[in-house]
Amino acid sequence: MNFAFLLMMTSTPGFAAEPGTYALTINAATQAKIPFFGWTRSDTRSIVMATLERNETGTRQTHRVCDISIRTRGIPVKTIIPDAFVKALPIKNYAIDLDEQEGTLRYRANMGVDNVGMKPSAATVPRTPDDPNVVDMEGDGFPGATVLVNVPMFAQAELYVSQRGSMQLDGTVQPDGSVSGTVNVGPTVQHTLAASNILFKSSPPIKPEPERSWFRLTPISGEANCETVLKLAATER
Repeated sequence: MNFAFLLMMTSTPGFAAEPGTYALTINAATQAKIPFFGWTRSDTRSIVMATLERNETGTRQTHRVCDISIRTRGIPVKTIIPDAFVKALPIKNYAIDLDEQEGTLRYRANMGVDNVGMKPSAATVPRTPDDPNVVDMEGDGFPGATVLVNVPMFAQAELYVSQRGSMQLDGTVQPDGSVSGTVNVGPTVQHTLAASNILFKSSPPIKPEPERSWFRLTPISGEANCETVLKLAATER
């Protein structure tokens, strides 16, 4: 990375990748093979409060997840990510690559591997609740991470899951200081360890849909917290 060029670009009106707090919206599109329904599309939208910091070694981004919602397309199934799930997620910190290419400033972030309801040291994603690599992520007394599923004619079910996945962001810094681009969703493995209703204990295969995955990073002026981040994200596409 040409750091001298970066300093020049970020101090020039019309180009900005300035240190500060941002609202980061990530829309990760996938397909899952759901029992009785077949391959089904969904969009997992994460709203994140992100802070960019710069030092002598480069630019880093710290992020805290404020909300996760899942929209399933074409079938009457609704998945809900409880607040306890979101609050239990760790705060992440990773390097940002900012590089000039043909007159534009590129933004790239490798967000690392996400381990949900399991130990990061596990060689594989646990399949059973008694696996020693399973953790009670929210401290609610159930194995793994707890998600809720609503299906017509059934009571709301709780699923206790373990999951491993990864994402990389690749975008362009816009004149207004925002960044927009694509999301590369890496291989995702999820297992349902147990369920409050045995009918919902399944572990469908998941495959990413990169052509429908996107992100936007928008600078926040004034006080920054999850409330302001969620209000700003509500105006995004």
